[in-house]
Amino acid sequence: MQLQHPKVSILMPSLNSGPFIRECMETVVNQTLQDIEIICIDAGSTDGTLEILREYERKDSRVKVIISDKKSMGYQYNLGLDAAVGDYIGMVETDDWIEANTFECLWTAACREDVDIVAANHYLYYTKPEVRNLRYENLNQCPYEQKFCPQDILQSFALKPLIWSAIYRRPMLQENNIRFNETPGASFQDTSFHFMVMTVAKTAFFLNQYFYHYRYDSETQSVNSGGKVYCMCDEARYYEQFLEGRPADKQRLLKPYMAWKYDKYYWNYLRIAPQYQWEFLMRFREEFLAHRNAGMLETDPLHTSFNAFRKGYKELIDNPVSYFKRTCKKYCTIPKKGRLLEAEILKESSPVSPDVSIIIPLCNEENRVAGSLESARNQTLKNIEIICVDDGSDDSTLSLIMEQVDTDRRLTILHQGNQGAASAKNKGLEHARGRYVLFLYGGDRLREDAAESLVTLADENGLDMVSFNFAPISVKIGDKESGCRHKRDPENVKTGADYFCFACEQGTYAPFACSALYNREYLVSRNIRFPDIIFYEDRAFMFSVLTRASRIIHLEEILYYTGRSRALPLKKFFLRVYSYFVIYREILQQCRAFPDYNERLQKNAAGELQKVCACLQDLYRIVDKKEECRSRFSATELSLFDKLVDHKADI
Repeated sequence: MQLQHPKVSILMPSLNSGPFIRECMETVVNQTLQDIEIICIDAGSTDGTLEILREYERKDSRVKVIISDKKSMGYQYNLGLDAAVGDYIGMVETDDWIEANTFECLWTAACREDVDIVAANHYLYYTKPEVRNLRYENLNQCPYEQKFCPQDILQSFALKPLIWSAIYRRPMLQENNIRFNETPGASFQDTSFHFMVMTVAKTAFFLNQYFYHYRYDSETQSVNSGGKVYCMCDEARYYEQFLEGRPADKQRLLKPYMAWKYDKYYWNYLRIAPQYQWEFLMRFREEFLAHRNAGMLETDPLHTSFNAFRKGYKELIDNPVSYFKRTCKKYCTIPKKGRLLEAEILKESSPVSPDVSIIIPLCNEENRVAGSLESARNQTLKNIEIICVDDGSDDSTLSLIMEQVDTDRRLTILHQGNQGAASAKNKGLEHARGRYVLFLYGGDRLREDAAESLVTLADENGLDMVSFNFAPISVKIGDKESGCRHKRDPENVKTGADYFCFACEQGTYAPFACSALYNREYLVSRNIRFPDIIFYEDRAFMFSVLTRASRIIHLEEILYYTGRSRALPLKKFFLRVYSYFVIYREILQQCRAFPDYNERLQKNAAGELQKVCACLQDLYRIVDKKEECRSRFSATELSLFDKLVDHKADI
């Protein structure tokens, strides 16, 4: 006979749980707490699940089967809530199983303490490669065996929303209109439910016991489903709508909720397949940028647990590309930088047809930018534009540049979130209007007549490029006339390929983009840009420029002075390894287009490939977490990478 007023109503949504449903049902119908109702809500199973449920319904009057007309876990739970008459609501997913005393222990505690929620810890249940039950302590941030109000213990909100390891007082759910979000499928509808019950519950009691066996190796997370990318956003929006109807709760909980929301979004970002991560990250950033603009991210400084949240959302909003590079599963999934975030034009220069565009990429150069900018502004060639590209500096670099706006109309100032020097240089090239281009790096100097001398030489000889020497800034500026003897000597004009070979053979090849003047039309016509990497981008750029140029001259004169060592501290090992990998791949692709008859070029290009490969191998050798490094390559990339590491690649 069906119970009129059961102690606990157990909701069991199902969809094609055939391999596990009988084991699950046996553990539920054999609970030591007999005064229960078991509400099974099936969403159209086709694998025999429904027939098994009907079998239990015929044998046990406590079992009731409901057919859901929607394949939605939230909708199924709501059907169960509508049908339930028990004092408390419990839930069991139909591919899991529970200990025989689960609901007796939970219900006994609920009655003894007179609380709205009783929760316990659970097991992670594995069957592959062998049967294992591992304890998972989800509740350890909250007090055990002690009645408390969830709003007084904010950590209770931050718990994983494992709603099937708890029971909930049914009148509490009814009085506060707590319903599940009815999104399609199993789309983490427990997230918003958890937040809502923690918002309204007056009392909770946590047991340091383990009852529920969560079948971990049968998870059907839709990692590769594009339709599940934004399910966590749906849950957040559902809870935020709930708060809109509860102004007092919103005022009290909204700011700490931002930290919980960030945590859930970050978890989802790590969960989804690599090809969806950038797309989701942009949504992630968009929402938190709106929250910051609305003043919603100012968390209470007393809550030190929010420190990581502050650091995380700041990088997410201000430097999303850097955030992605640090956290993504597969590095190659980042879009080309030109299609990322547009640079903000803070000030645009006045010259309409400058002779030279001097591009200065900057990131945290507050102690060096003044000297570099001064050397550009003091050029004897006055018809120039100076393009400063701030790459997400978090010091005073940008403000120092902006102070110069009113003193020189030749300045263009661009600002972008941190995307790396290669991106900053490409942004500079996109905005350049000069006939020629020079690069000047933070802390470095150009000789005062550098631009004038180089433009004159390039114009007189119709050059694609003029390279020159550089030296440490401590070296005294040399004889300004030392390069003049080359101007009208036709033997000094070489093809870029010939000069590349000559420099390699002499051991003087120095692939630094700041050591040459470039004909901008030549760069544009050949679509020559810096590769989308973080380190060593000049190496691939210079190889491309040199081996494709028709007319270049090398000027044996020091026109550029470096203010600091080009050496960089060894960190961010994956990005360094990946940078050399991309350089190798790009140079190899260009080499395959070289004519077979130019054996000299083939030989020297092979030598450059060997050097790049050696640099990659040296870096990879000192990587501690090699498997983690390898995991960030795509399958196609990994095939070539392994050949490079094992000395089996084509060179």
